[in-house]
Parts: sequence; C-alpha cells; structure tokens
Amino acid sequence: MANVTDPLIAQVSGSDPQNLMEYLTRQRLYDSRYWKETCFGLTVKDVLLESSHSKNCVAIGHLQFLALTLKLLQLHPDTDAVALSFVQQADFKYTRALGALYLRLTARPADIYHHLEPLLSDGRKLRYYNKNTTIDPYTFVHMDEWIHQLLRDTEASGIALPRLPQRQALVAGMYLEDGPRPTALMEVAEYQRRLEQVQQQQQEQEQQNDDADVQARAALHYLRYKALTQKHPAAMQAWNEKYAKYYDKEQDGNDDDAPERKRAKKSFALFASDRKKSKSKHSTINSDPQAPPKEGSEEYWNEQRAKLGLAPLRK
Repeated sequence: MANVTDPLIAQVSGSDPQNLMEYLTRQRLYDSRYWKETCFGLTVKDVLLESSHSKNCVAIGHLQFLALTLKLLQLHPDTDAVALSFVQQADFKYTRALGALYLRLTARPADIYHHLEPLLSDGRKLRYYNKNTTIDPYTFVHMDEWIHQLLRDTEASGIALPRLPQRQALVAGMYLEDGPRPTALMEVAEYQRRLEQVQQQQQEQEQQNDDADVQARAALHYLRYKALTQKHPAAMQAWNEKYAKYYDKEQDGNDDDAPERKRAKKSFALFASDRKKSKSKHSTINSDPQAPPKEGSEEYWNEQRAKLGLAPLRK
C-alpha cells in the first residue's frame, strides 16, 4: 500500500492529489525500479535531500524527476512549506524546479503567481528530457524558461497542468497587487530612475549656486561702483570693512598719496583677469613690433637690396 495517499491528507479539487498526474504516467512510475527502491517511505525532508543531488534528479521530465513529483503529491505538504524549503532556496536548482512544478499543480492561482514570478530572474541552465525526441532527448533550458512554461503552457514534462487564470483577471479581482510583475528589469529601471533623480537634483543645485553667484557678483559690482566711483560714504565704509582682505598690503597703510580706487583695482583679485585681458587687447591693437616697413621708405628699399645681395642706399 505504499502507493496509496493518506486519507487524512487534504484533497485537491475534491480528489486525491496523485490524480493530478495521468493514470498511465503514475502506473509507469509505480512499476519503476527507482520508485520501489528509493521513493518508498520517503518524507518531505527526504525528498528535499534526494532532489538536491544532481545524480538522483537527472533532468526535468526524466523518470527520477517525475517520481519525486509524484511523491510530493502523495505526501501533499503545505504550500508555504514547499515555497520556503524548495522554491525560495537558491543553492539547488533542480530542487527549485521540482518545488515550482508542485506549486503549479496544487497551489492557488494567486500563490502561484506570487511564488513563481520572482524566479523569472533566475537564468541558470537545467537539463531537460524530452522523450519524444529520438536523436538526443537531453537538451538545455534555463530556469526562467521553465517558469515561463509553467505559467503560460497547459502541459509541462508530459503532465497536464490545471487551468491558470490570466494575471490581469487576478489583478482586477484584487487577488494580486496592481502593476507589472516583478522582474530583473524592474531593478534596473528603479536604479535608472534614482540615478536620473539624483542628477536632476545636482543640476538644480548647480543652477541655484550659479544664480546666487551671479547675484553676488552684481551686488559686488554695484558696491564697488558706489564706493570707488561715486565716493558714497556708507558704500566706502562697507567696502573697506568687508573686502579689506582683498586689498594689496605691499604699501604702507599711512600712505595717503595713492588713491583708494587705484589700490582697490590693483589688489582686488576678482577683476584682475578682466584688466589683463583688456590691456593685452589694447596693446595688440596699438603696437605691433613685427609690422613690415612702409612701402617706398628707405628701410623698405634697403631690405629689398639686402635680399639681392646689394649694398644699402647711400645717405
């Protein structure tokens, strides 16, 4: 009676959980040597240990994989226990694939989407056995492809899957949270959104600093004009008290012959670059030391005779 389900176990859809697998598939597994030697008397913990060994769980859809799935259906553990022990652990990929198949067969639709959708970010390779292929029945699939097959298809590894409502219907019925399903792209989009937000804040801060600098420069220009040009007493006092550290201290402080405006222009570093630019511009316009001599002059003809090897003109 090792193939009979415990009558105290809760039923799934009003029938034995083992009936979720086809009759012919169950009979083939019951008659297999692996079921009789290994799966006899296993508990949920033993199934977890058995599936963690790759040699015992050869490939998805293989006899060992289906036998462990049938054993889980016979034991019928709690959905949360399987999700915690089989699905949420990330060390053993075939254990996770086995738990995902069991949840797809027995769990409620909302729990299926809740537990299986996060696995779409898992891209590890899995061996897949397809008995319908005669040349090479073993192929490779990725974990996200296996999860996508469980969520979208009506058959997986030769097992007919129960009907699963569309995700939009569960969201409309408020069984799932509104919004797109969680994927790895959501983390990238969230990181990109935060990065753009930080960059925008930096640009706003730089713009505020530039505006404050422009206002400060305008106020400084106006104070300098009032103090040094119009000789306003209050402006001159504020200029001398607040900006005295920019003054040139080379001359003696009791020297009254030097005008205050000339000393401020010479010492105030804020306007030094403008003066240098203006001086260099005027100097290049007014005087050009490398200008050629005027045509027809004595220097011009002496230069031409020197080119021809002749003596200069006599004076």
